[in-house]
Amino acid sequence: MNNLGIADRWRVDPVETKAAVITLHNAEAFEGMRRAGRLAAETLDYITPHVKPGATTDELDQLSHDFIVSRNAVPAPLGYRGFPKSVCTSVNHVVCHGIPGAKRLHEGDIINIDVTVILDGWHGDTSRMFFAGEVGVKAKRLVDVTHEALMRGIAAARPGATLGDVGHAIQSYAESQRCSVVRDFCGHGLGRVFHAPPNVLHFGKPGQGLVLKEGMFFTIEPMINAGTHEVKVREDGWTAVTKDRSLSAQFEHSIGITRDGCEIFTRSPKGLDRLPHEADRSSHPAPPMSAKPHYLGHRQRLKDRFMRDAGASMPDYEMLELVLFMAKPRADVKPLAKALLQRFGSFAEVIAADPKELVEVKGVRESIVIALKTIQAAAIRLAREQVINRPVISSWQ
Repeated sequence: MNNLGIADRWRVDPVETKAAVITLHNAEAFEGMRRAGRLAAETLDYITPHVKPGATTDELDQLSHDFIVSRNAVPAPLGYRGFPKSVCTSVNHVVCHGIPGAKRLHEGDIINIDVTVILDGWHGDTSRMFFAGEVGVKAKRLVDVTHEALMRGIAAARPGATLGDVGHAIQSYAESQRCSVVRDFCGHGLGRVFHAPPNVLHFGKPGQGLVLKEGMFFTIEPMINAGTHEVKVREDGWTAVTKDRSLSAQFEHSIGITRDGCEIFTRSPKGLDRLPHEADRSSHPAPPMSAKPHYLGHRQRLKDRFMRDAGASMPDYEMLELVLFMAKPRADVKPLAKALLQRFGSFAEVIAADPKELVEVKGVRESIVIALKTIQAAAIRLAREQVINRPVISSWQ
């Protein structure tokens, strides 16, 4: 991750930052990142059963190192600007960049393990939270909040959106859960290099910052504290901790912006991305984080963008999603929007499609057809200048 100002060893090169050279990658690059991202995720899958009370962070580092090199890859942190180990291990109130050592994990500890591999020249960067034995309710809750914040940030990453949209999605959720977002560290571009532009802040305002484009690669890796957002760096020059000694948690994925959204390169092949709480949920349920599913936050972001300029800056897939939300307000409509665009080609062509053809698309029900055709009818009336002023119906009988 990139450091915004408290120890410059893990920072983007100032010249590179000033130039703001952001590479837009092609299909071959996406394939390279898929392989590197998968290996990084496999490393965390491999280390999972070894994270338990009594294990040292040095042992976890060595196991990770051996696994990575056995796959003909290189652990990127080792020797990077003087960092002495192959992974970062951040326990309890350590925010990030914890250096593995002789410290043993104790029952109830939470730990983030951050892995970056270099495979065939491509960098796969990811991190997850782990539990050492049984942990407290507050720790579980913080980990859940952090993972949800990450996934909301990823959901906001798509062509035409801004980094401010991503940061706002993370910040607004975390703060609604009475947690705080660390300001001193951020995500970063990557690919053939470990750290590159852009800096990906985990806080921000909608519509502000860099506009995302297809082909961009970067990490999203929010650090969420149970207390205040303030951190300090220990004398080793690396280990960042919370100033108030409150617990801190982090999850990270490497992603690439695609034509209609983003691709996560570092998903767990074993489905362990949300460990430890997903694996333990049946016997140790974490308290509910929010009554709102992630897609409701996405719906609100679409509404906000539409209200800014009546949809003038929104691409076809976002306009279609907004219409689908009218018919299916409590559903994730992204897959259906994608299927409709693949079938008919554009938002306008979806609106104009024959109802019989629309219902052939899996997931399209009568309510969706009515919503789409209502918009078409309104557009036709407007085009013919047949909009008639009528009293607004204030109640339904």
